[in-house]
Amino acid sequence: MERHIVLRVVAVLLKVLAWVSLVGGVLGLVVGVVFGSFVGSLGGSMDGRAGGLSGVWFGLGSLLIGGLYFLVLFAYGDAIAVLLRILDNTHRILQREQEPQA
Repeated sequence: MERHIVLRVVAVLLKVLAWVSLVGGVLGLVVGVVFGSFVGSLGGSMDGRAGGLSGVWFGLGSLLIGGLYFLVLFAYGDAIAVLLRILDNTHRILQREQEPQA
């Protein structure tokens, strides 16, 4: 019988959210660069370069934040999974020791 089903689901959910945040960070980078170059080509700022640079900065910030969220969420999900494996192995060892030996 599978034990601690909710914790296993939480671990998998955290790992999925980690990948979603990483993809969101990469998409933010792409959108920032594209939007920044679009605004820069329209001459939306005084010198025409600030629009492109602000888009690049937005994209890099988005990638950095998405990467950090990825690391934190994936680490939490992996930590829960490792602790559950340790619990299962400890339980298995205790059951083996309690069996009568012939």
